[in-house]
Amino acid sequence: MLLTSRRARGAGFALVAPILVAFAGCQPADLPAPDVRPPPIAPAAQDDAAALMLPDLMSFLVDPAAAVVLAAAEADPLRADEPRSVEAWQAVVDAAVQLAQSGRGLALPSMAMNRGDWLAWASAVRDGAVASGVAASQRDELALATAGKNIRAACQGCHQRYAPGLAEPVAARLPEQERPRARARLSG
Repeated sequence: MLLTSRRARGAGFALVAPILVAFAGCQPADLPAPDVRPPPIAPAAQDDAAALMLPDLMSFLVDPAAAVVLAAAEADPLRADEPRSVEAWQAVVDAAVQLAQSGRGLALPSMAMNRGDWLAWASAVRDGAVASGVAASQRDELALATAGKNIRAACQGCHQRYAPGLAEPVAARLPEQERPRARARLSG
């Protein structure tokens, strides 16, 4: 029988309406909401992530910047290694800024992992880099040398504790073939 008349349609609705009301009470709102937060990272995984990032941070940011700053700070005026041109001094300022920013990165909780000595060395690198940037912008060779000594001491202390195989900072570890390039950056 076709439900074509109003009466028949009304009767069909009367049969379907209670079923719809019964199912209306079964809404997804009654179910617990799914947990959409990412699972917490285990402390060991955080340590692993920092351990994986640290070599890249050192190789790509800290070491190149330290090489320029320390080469300028430890330049021998008798050998004419010190920065001479405006561009060379600016290269030292730029490297000092990069080194200071890297020092901030080293002090992040994910890198420092509540190690007080690590934080002290990262702070000393940052402070030395800021001082070397100011000295280079003022072309103050004595202040630059002092800041360089502070940076080197912080690098050596940290490397002796956490990277014994790399106890000497990068500027002193440059292979002979790399030293002329570092000096060329300084002489403009």
